Amino acid sequence: MHGEMVKAESGARAAGGVIFAFAAVALLIHLLTNGRYGYFRDELYFLACSRHLDWGYVDMAPLSAWVLRLQTSLFGESLFSLRLLPAIAHALVVALTGWLAREMGGRAWAVGLACTASLSALVYLAIGNVYAMNVFEPLFWGGCAFLLVRIVNSSGSSGAMWLLFGLVAGLGFQNKHSFVFFGAATVLALLFTPQRRELLRLPIWMGGGIALAIALPNIVWQVQHGWPTLELLRNVAESDKNVVLGPVQFVVQQVLIMNPATLPLWLGGLLWLLVSRLGSRYRVIGLTYLFALAIFILMRGKHYYLAPIYPLLFAAGGVAWKQFTT
Repeated sequence: MHGEMVKAESGARAAGGVIFAFAAVALLIHLLTNGRYGYFRDELYFLACSRHLDWGYVDMAPLSAWVLRLQTSLFGESLFSLRLLPAIAHALVVALTGWLAREMGGRAWAVGLACTASLSALVYLAIGNVYAMNVFEPLFWGGCAFLLVRIVNSSGSSGAMWLLFGLVAGLGFQNKHSFVFFGAATVLALLFTPQRRELLRLPIWMGGGIALAIALPNIVWQVQHGWPTLELLRNVAESDKNVVLGPVQFVVQQVLIMNPATLPLWLGGLLWLLVSRLGSRYRVIGLTYLFALAIFILMRGKHYYLAPIYPLLFAAGGVAWKQFTT
């Protein structure tokens, strides 16, 4: 027994070291490259919004503007300052991917594989070099997924986890409204797994109340201004601004933006979650991905709207491939 405990502790330390190393590499990559070109036009818009703080804007939720206001107040508006948080955010996404893999039972090898995919995902490398709300999305989606895995592992003692889930979900909505689709996909996934029993317990509803309370200021702003974001979305849908992708094209774009080399990992992770006996414990994660994919295809969303969910599959893939090869 003592030997097993020592081995487990050693494995946990090794996995932690791997996570730290990959996160540090991600941060270093961005710090070495994010000042090689000037301000991106969207960054100028975010700067303008940060100088006119409000509880909402026509085309975005308010959190990223508030965060940028704090950041520029402390560090100024230089390129380095503006892009410091995106660099840190990508490093945290890499770390979160590793933590997810470890929470699913992965050790150093599985954690390293998952972190490699999250580090090399093309869309994460891109958004980690500019300030925008998109760079924070994987943290909120992945944070909720991490808590969901902890809930699955808790075997009934999940009350505090649902309260934290509500906190992260509320902040996720205040960062970008499309978080509601992740929330909807998660609820649908719960209905099709044994975790549906959580819907009958008070903590999940308390978590929902926390999320609603955090989201409420922006909702009130929308009501007071006649739902301008919905009007904008309707106008965009009626125009030819966005390229509409069919289901196959949408999936192909997922492969491309996440880096084709990572396809075997995240696809293997998805299959492990859905059909493997060992991965079935976390099937709610795999179903969340499928429901989110279906929602964005049906709503003709942009191909990158699904990008925040892939740390979940990278983590599952790391664990799956380790099991497949042993």
